[in-house]
Amino acid sequence: MSVLAHHMSGKRTTQELNAPASLRRNWRIFARVTRKVVISLCAWVGVLILGAVLDQFIPVKAQLFGLVAMLVVACLVVGWGTIAKTKWGVNFAPISCPRCHLPVPSLRRPRSGRQRLWGGSTCSACGTEVDKWGREIPPNS
Repeated sequence: MSVLAHHMSGKRTTQELNAPASLRRNWRIFARVTRKVVISLCAWVGVLILGAVLDQFIPVKAQLFGLVAMLVVACLVVGWGTIAKTKWGVNFAPISCPRCHLPVPSLRRPRSGRQRLWGGSTCSACGTEVDKWGREIPPNS
Protein backbone atom coordinates (compact mmCIF):
# COMPACT_ATOMS: atom_id res chain seq x y z
CA MET A 1 0.00 0.00 0.00
CA SER A 2 1.40 3.39 -0.97
CA VAL A 3 1.98 6.11 1.60
CA LEU A 4 -0.78 8.26 0.07
CA ALA A 5 -3.29 5.39 -0.01
CA HIS A 6 -2.38 4.54 3.58
CA HIS A 7 -2.94 8.15 4.66
CA MET A 8 -6.21 8.45 2.71
CA SER A 9 -7.50 5.34 4.51
CA GLY A 10 -7.35 7.25 7.80
CA LYS A 11 -5.32 4.60 9.66
CA ARG A 12 -2.51 5.97 11.81
CA THR A 13 0.64 4.12 12.74
CA THR A 14 2.22 4.44 16.18
CA GLN A 15 5.09 6.30 14.51
CA GLU A 16 2.67 8.93 13.18
CA LEU A 17 0.88 9.21 16.50
CA ASN A 18 4.14 9.76 18.40
CA ALA A 19 5.54 12.31 15.91
CA PRO A 20 6.08 15.92 17.02
CA ALA A 21 3.17 18.31 16.55
CA SER A 22 4.94 20.33 13.83
CA LEU A 23 5.57 17.18 11.79
CA ARG A 24 1.95 16.05 12.16
CA ARG A 25 0.78 19.52 11.10
CA ASN A 26 3.07 19.50 8.04
CA TRP A 27 1.85 16.01 7.13
CA ARG A 28 -1.79 17.13 7.36
CA ILE A 29 -1.06 20.12 5.10
CA PHE A 30 0.75 17.86 2.62
CA ALA A 31 -2.13 15.37 2.64
CA ARG A 32 -4.71 18.13 2.13
CA VAL A 33 -2.80 19.63 -0.80
CA THR A 34 -2.19 16.19 -2.32
CA ARG A 35 -5.88 15.34 -2.03
CA LYS A 36 -6.84 18.59 -3.79
CA VAL A 37 -4.33 17.94 -6.57
CA VAL A 38 -5.61 14.39 -7.10
CA ILE A 39 -9.22 15.62 -7.20
CA SER A 40 -8.30 18.36 -9.69
CA LEU A 41 -6.46 15.91 -11.92
CA CYS A 42 -9.41 13.50 -11.85
CA ALA A 43 -11.75 16.34 -12.77
CA TRP A 44 -9.55 17.34 -15.71
CA VAL A 45 -9.34 13.75 -16.93
CA GLY A 46 -13.12 13.52 -16.71
CA VAL A 47 -13.49 16.73 -18.72
CA LEU A 48 -11.10 15.40 -21.37
CA ILE A 49 -13.00 12.11 -21.63
CA LEU A 50 -16.32 13.95 -21.82
CA GLY A 51 -14.90 16.22 -24.53
CA ALA A 52 -13.72 13.23 -26.55
CA VAL A 53 -17.12 11.56 -26.26
CA LEU A 54 -19.02 14.75 -27.13
CA ASP A 55 -16.73 15.31 -30.10
CA GLN A 56 -17.97 12.05 -31.59
CA PHE A 57 -21.67 12.94 -31.38
CA ILE A 58 -22.01 16.74 -31.35
CA PRO A 59 -20.49 19.05 -33.99
CA VAL A 60 -17.78 21.48 -32.83
CA LYS A 61 -19.87 24.55 -33.74
CA ALA A 62 -22.72 23.35 -31.52
CA GLN A 63 -20.26 22.73 -28.67
CA LEU A 64 -18.81 26.25 -29.03
CA PHE A 65 -22.31 27.75 -29.18
CA GLY A 66 -23.23 25.92 -25.97
CA LEU A 67 -20.04 27.07 -24.25
CA VAL A 68 -20.56 30.70 -25.26
CA ALA A 69 -24.22 30.53 -24.15
CA MET A 70 -23.20 29.18 -20.72
CA LEU A 71 -20.57 31.92 -20.33
CA VAL A 72 -23.09 34.63 -21.25
CA VAL A 73 -25.62 33.27 -18.74
CA ALA A 74 -22.94 33.07 -16.03
CA CYS A 75 -21.87 36.68 -16.69
CA LEU A 76 -25.50 37.86 -16.57
CA VAL A 77 -26.12 36.03 -13.27
CA VAL A 78 -22.96 37.46 -11.65
CA GLY A 79 -23.68 40.94 -13.05
CA TRP A 80 -27.26 40.90 -11.75
CA GLY A 81 -26.08 39.50 -8.42
CA THR A 82 -23.59 42.36 -8.08
CA ILE A 83 -26.21 45.00 -8.90
CA ALA A 84 -28.95 43.46 -6.71
CA LYS A 85 -26.47 42.45 -3.96
CA THR A 86 -27.41 38.78 -3.91
CA LYS A 87 -25.20 35.85 -2.96
CA TRP A 88 -24.21 35.43 -6.64
CA GLY A 89 -22.68 38.90 -6.86
CA VAL A 90 -19.13 40.12 -6.33
CA ASN A 91 -18.31 42.81 -3.75
CA PHE A 92 -15.04 44.70 -4.14
CA ALA A 93 -15.77 47.32 -1.47
CA PRO A 94 -14.52 46.88 2.10
CA ILE A 95 -17.22 46.00 4.64
CA SER A 96 -17.69 46.75 8.32
CA CYS A 97 -19.60 45.08 11.11
CA PRO A 98 -23.22 46.33 11.31
CA ARG A 99 -23.20 46.13 15.15
CA CYS A 100 -19.84 47.60 16.24
CA HIS A 101 -18.94 49.36 12.95
CA LEU A 102 -15.37 48.05 12.97
CA PRO A 103 -13.93 47.15 9.56
CA VAL A 104 -13.85 43.44 8.79
CA PRO A 105 -10.38 42.25 7.71
CA SER A 106 -10.01 41.92 3.93
CA LEU A 107 -8.09 38.65 4.35
CA ARG A 108 -10.84 36.52 5.78
CA ARG A 109 -10.82 33.12 7.44
CA PRO A 110 -14.16 31.43 6.75
CA ARG A 111 -15.68 29.83 9.83
CA SER A 112 -18.57 28.05 8.12
CA GLY A 113 -19.42 26.39 4.85
CA ARG A 114 -21.69 29.29 3.94
CA GLN A 115 -18.84 31.78 4.41
CA ARG A 116 -16.51 29.55 2.41
CA LEU A 117 -18.97 29.21 -0.49
CA TRP A 118 -20.74 32.58 -0.64
CA GLY A 119 -18.33 34.96 1.11
CA GLY A 120 -18.75 36.84 4.32
CA SER A 121 -16.91 36.92 7.59
CA THR A 122 -17.24 36.95 11.36
CA CYS A 123 -16.45 40.14 13.26
CA SER A 124 -13.39 39.61 15.43
CA ALA A 125 -14.62 42.10 18.05
CA CYS A 126 -18.25 41.11 18.66
CA GLY A 127 -18.59 37.76 16.81
CA THR A 128 -21.37 38.91 14.47
CA GLU A 129 -21.57 36.93 11.25
CA VAL A 130 -21.88 39.20 8.19
CA ASP A 131 -22.37 38.38 4.52
CA LYS A 132 -20.13 39.70 1.75
CA TRP A 133 -22.22 42.88 1.52
CA GLY A 134 -21.83 43.74 5.23
CA ARG A 135 -25.34 42.68 6.26
CA GLU A 136 -25.81 40.76 9.50
CA ILE A 137 -26.73 37.09 9.16
CA PRO A 138 -29.10 35.83 11.87
CA PRO A 139 -27.42 33.21 14.10
CA ASN A 140 -30.06 30.52 13.51
CA SER A 141 -30.11 30.63 9.70
